[in-house]
Amino acid sequence: MPFRRKPVLVEATQWFHTGEDVSGVEHYEDKFEGCECSLCEQPLKNHGWVAGEIHWHRVCPGDWIVEGEERPYKPKDFWQDYEKVKEESK
Repeated sequence: MPFRRKPVLVEATQWFHTGEDVSGVEHYEDKFEGCECSLCEQPLKNHGWVAGEIHWHRVCPGDWIVEGEERPYKPKDFWQDYEKVKEESK
């Protein structure tokens, strides 16, 4: 039986680098100096992490953080699941 995700309005922020204040994203420590990410091949020192219920999830530069979610979304996955909503003028 096929199912479709119901449209739900969420708040999301795209994360680009350490030092950027995005709710839920912690930064990697300096001990990763010289190491590369196996997902995006950028230096690990430029990454963050989000604590999940069971384990942590790596946040690569450009990943989206959705409020209430315990994992980051890669840009491709984010745009498959979400669409931008026009804000109504008041």
